[in-house]
Amino acid sequence: MTELTVGIIGGGPWGMAVLDRLVTLARRKRARPIRIVLFDPAPFGPGVHDPDQPGHLLLNTVTNQVDSFSARHFGEVPLPGALPFLDWMRQSDGNVSTSGFLPRRTFGAYMRFVFNTLKENLPENADLLALNLAVTDVQPRHDARYRLTDSDGGQHDVDHVFICTGHGQRGVPVTDRRDGALSPYPCDALHSAIAPRSIVGVQGMGLTAVDVVATLTEGRGGRFAEAGDGSLRYDPSGTEPVIYCFSRSGTPFSCRPSETLDLSGRYTPIFCSAEALPQDRALDFEADVLPLLCAEMWAAFAMRHAALRDGPEAWDGLRARFVEIAPESVEQLAREMAGTECETFDPRGLLLTSPQRTGLDARDASDRVMAHLHRDVTEATKGEEASPYKHAIEMLRVNRDFIRAAVNHGRLTPQSRQLFFNRVAPAIAQLIVGPPLSRGREWLALARAGVLRFELSRAPDIQRDSWYGHWTARSGGRMARFDSLVCARVGHGLETDPLLTTMVAQGLCSRISLPGLSYLSVDADARPLDSTGLPLEGISVLGVPSEGSTYFNHYLPSPRSRAHVFEQINRALTALTERADSRQGIAA
Repeated sequence: MTELTVGIIGGGPWGMAVLDRLVTLARRKRARPIRIVLFDPAPFGPGVHDPDQPGHLLLNTVTNQVDSFSARHFGEVPLPGALPFLDWMRQSDGNVSTSGFLPRRTFGAYMRFVFNTLKENLPENADLLALNLAVTDVQPRHDARYRLTDSDGGQHDVDHVFICTGHGQRGVPVTDRRDGALSPYPCDALHSAIAPRSIVGVQGMGLTAVDVVATLTEGRGGRFAEAGDGSLRYDPSGTEPVIYCFSRSGTPFSCRPSETLDLSGRYTPIFCSAEALPQDRALDFEADVLPLLCAEMWAAFAMRHAALRDGPEAWDGLRARFVEIAPESVEQLAREMAGTECETFDPRGLLLTSPQRTGLDARDASDRVMAHLHRDVTEATKGEEASPYKHAIEMLRVNRDFIRAAVNHGRLTPQSRQLFFNRVAPAIAQLIVGPPLSRGREWLALARAGVLRFELSRAPDIQRDSWYGHWTARSGGRMARFDSLVCARVGHGLETDPLLTTMVAQGLCSRISLPGLSYLSVDADARPLDSTGLPLEGISVLGVPSEGSTYFNHYLPSPRSRAHVFEQINRALTALTERADSRQGIAA
């Protein structure tokens, strides 16, 4: 039988997902010789989750929701020695919480275990060549294969290539930015670039900003302690800078609930189904998609409120009423059932948040951020089951596949695609892709200690004095001078990946550009579309590089709602083997 050669560019969690399915394929088809060539300049498995990074950098995924082996998703017998993250952790620590958030370096060690386990499970018909090199070029050959050129000049011919390069930023020096700002990663490099007791601006208030702030505070010896009133106290080391955080929206992250129901795959949506979307035209997000999302969130809010007030049976009774009414009537019924508790709940406003105007009062801006953090910490502390607000917000995670069905592969009009990726997707990320509850408590403590400042949080006007090397920020009548500026917004894979840039320049991939949005065009099978609009058979672009053409690719491959990538890989491998069998049949 003809040998299949598969290239995997990127050896992090997404590359390991490809290797996992290839090992399974090889074990299932013992008569098929399979050669795998894996490329990554960094150690295989961890990706950006370096096992040597500081312990204060945390995952934002709950421990029991991570499994980098896909067998249980497909109902297969697990590979010998394969373990989910939680079971692997409990081998050394039996007290690990199922709903906790562990350090990223621990996950990095787990991914190293994943790589070794996959290698150990390679059958005799499979061969793995793992090269600590980058791929600099991909060229189609005349025989429908591809030639990959590595950073040492070596060439490798493959039948199929999986591009899993993520953000493409590993190893970028912290000061290697044309605008003079500092890159956030690697975080440890910030210590040499930022002097103690200096003044720093942090551009962004999401997960990346959380990492930067933790590095410049706890990472410099500061400590958090319980204050006795339910809050935290921060005891500084004396080497911290003063940190001004700000963003376009002026709204910081939202914390993950202390306890989650993990309803993905178990909750049946009332309104958010692909069948509810118009099938005969391009979609307008505000008119066609947003009303269904808002209805689902209102219903979830009211049902959770009813269950808390009147018992579990009240959930079923109210759900039956929602099933019988139109989406546009849901808010009114929800308000009738939840009363004053829902006065501050506004799904539409949360999802259509827009950048704040500059020139607003600085004290009000700071108070607004602190109020947001206080309210969010309070709700997150209750947990998803006891907080109707957090329960309703989690509907954005539960209905992620519905959002993908509405957004992916050109379903939206260009104007709506621009709206979604520039405003709605960041708002969803702010609401549900947040850090653990502990981070919200820590930011409140840092603000009370005067280390973290929010007076300029609403889209300040920033100017750089290139002569003196400092920055001036103005907002709401307040001005601050920064000794350093950290751009705490991780770039899009297409913007930061030299291989993808080369492929676009060569016409192998097409770039779609809209105001504020630029992305790589891929089809429903993850194949890049070339400059003529045709799909490239034999290439799969997975994860972050496909963001924009598809929605939400910033997750760790895992079962249930995070198993999408394994299914994509399976489809690609099925097509690959069918092509090989067809060629062999023709040759015979």
